[in-house]
Amino acid sequence: ALVAVPSAKVVFDGLRKVTPEHEFIIRPEVPAHTSLTLFPALIRRNLIPTSAAAVDRRAALEVGGMDARFRICHDYALWLRMAHRWPIVRAEGIGVIYTIREGQLTEDRGRTLRESWDVRFAIREELTAEDAAAATAPLERGWALDLRRSWTRRRLDEMDYLLALAERIPVSAFEDGLWRRRRHALRWLRIPLALWDSLPLTLRNRVAKLRGAGASDIA
Repeated sequence: ALVAVPSAKVVFDGLRKVTPEHEFIIRPEVPAHTSLTLFPALIRRNLIPTSAAAVDRRAALEVGGMDARFRICHDYALWLRMAHRWPIVRAEGIGVIYTIREGQLTEDRGRTLRESWDVRFAIREELTAEDAAAATAPLERGWALDLRRSWTRRRLDEMDYLLALAERIPVSAFEDGLWRRRRHALRWLRIPLALWDSLPLTLRNRVAKLRGAGASDIA
């Protein structure tokens, strides 16, 4: 990968998730061996698995290394700072495979979510006014993606946290209103959603495939 893109300062492999039933869930892939300006995509969400990344040490130190202010998402802050200055390249193949199990989410999920947004806002403050303005659209997209995850996992506290960020990002009135209505609707959808969540993961995945979605996207 570095031969193809010698100016790259971060190289990472692909990531593949697999269910206990050996059904693969592949993350949207970044093209291999291509010089990429990943900053807009990265500020939407962290695409780089730390365990499958190789970093130019001097370049990492040049942007400040791991940010001690962040205990969970310090790697995310580093990727964003490096992506803003240099190309990032994905190597060919899959470097990380791990199994997803129901109930696997850790108790730190909410804390990780909050810190990931602390990172985004901290990095935005380091940008020029023009670059900060350009970051608004990908930030809004990342906000909507996080809200969808919280919605499908029925995490109302996370939804409330994200909705409180709407003005700070800022997001459009349409998106803000859409997610506030969905949040309000959860009280009326509690029973059907509980029934859906009680179904075996394999069955939910089959239904989801008929709709062209993932099991967690149906709600």
